[in-house]
Amino acid sequence: MKFLKDPKHVYGNGESMRTITRKGLEKDNPGATKLLKNFHWTISMSNPVMLNINGGMNKQKAVNQFIKNHPKQVKAWTAGVPNGHGKKIKLVYTPYDYEIATTTLVTTLLKQKDIKLQCNS
Repeated sequence: MKFLKDPKHVYGNGESMRTITRKGLEKDNPGATKLLKNFHWTISMSNPVMLNINGGMNKQKAVNQFIKNHPKQVKAWTAGVPNGHGKKIKLVYTPYDYEIATTTLVTTLLKQKDIKLQCNS
């Protein structure tokens, strides 16, 4: 396969992912809101996690490996995130490789801050 040049962006400029929250979440769950605002990773950061999961590794194991190997990044994402004291949050995501890796990572970080989760794909 050969990728052709697309200077006029007939096929678009690429993809981007956004986090959308419900109105009032910041007041109801400031810890979850802060972590979601802090969280950003690049495709190159997510690729090893996606490839491990796609290759058959348990998604939680792949995420735990990423967390272990990137303590500075995890510290940046969790900076200023208050403890959730068991408050609940519901996440919804599409079941694609990137979203599975991202959601598993974010839910793991939220759980570390004592925020209870329910995830729907």
